[in-house]
Amino acid sequence: MIQENIRRVVEWKSGQSQTLLWNIYEAVKALKSSQVKEIKFYLDQKASKEVELLYTDGIITKGKKPSELKKRTCRRETIQRNLKKLSKLGYIEHTDGKYSIVDFTKYRTTDPQFFGEILLQSLMQFPLRSKEKDIQEMIARFGIFIVLALLEASMPVSNSNLDAKKYDKLVRERYRPLTAKERDQLVLFWINKVIPVRYMFRHFQSIVSIDEDLSDEDDTIPSYEISLANAKKVLRVIKKFYPEEYKEMIKNRDFWTRKGEDIR
Repeated sequence: MIQENIRRVVEWKSGQSQTLLWNIYEAVKALKSSQVKEIKFYLDQKASKEVELLYTDGIITKGKKPSELKKRTCRRETIQRNLKKLSKLGYIEHTDGKYSIVDFTKYRTTDPQFFGEILLQSLMQFPLRSKEKDIQEMIARFGIFIVLALLEASMPVSNSNLDAKKYDKLVRERYRPLTAKERDQLVLFWINKVIPVRYMFRHFQSIVSIDEDLSDEDDTIPSYEISLANAKKVLRVIKKFYPEEYKEMIKNRDFWTRKGEDIR
């Protein structure tokens, strides 16, 4: 019986410790970059609001508020100890006396937006021939670009090089292997950044509207719209080389897109 009670106390203490650790992590996340005193103030304010809510909801009496608040607040030394633990686990970093969340994008050395722009630029360097062939080439290269960009975004992260002896203990602890959830977050971050849609549009516009006057001098003419004649040229190329995809596109356009001129 005594051993069972001890086990329950240990489990309760462990749960309390994990809750505190999570609360401190959330405080650092909310404050972006903060000192220990700012983190403590944030946690104290949070605890005070929680106790007030318990009182308002009738869960505790007014006389119980001080003791409940005492249970929910922690000393500065306890916060510092838990910050060190979070830092050792690799979740936060300590720079110039301030704590902040570790940017997991550091696990990839290349910026996704920069990678996407460079890849697109290199793929779109091809000699121009006729309008039909250029549009066909553009479609093919856009497809290749998107596949390559998504492939790079979803590539597994390798941390094997971080285990090398040339890295000191601090670096190995900071760049610990990512969890499955963190790996997924990194992939989604890359997917949202790696495809530069506006740059793709510029390449699209330069090929499709090569025979149009794209000067910005006349502000009565939209800078980004293409002419109906050029839109029809693009559709003719798609219909010729990708007839099944063309049928699906037209069907979906009729049902879901904005109403405009019939460009078929």
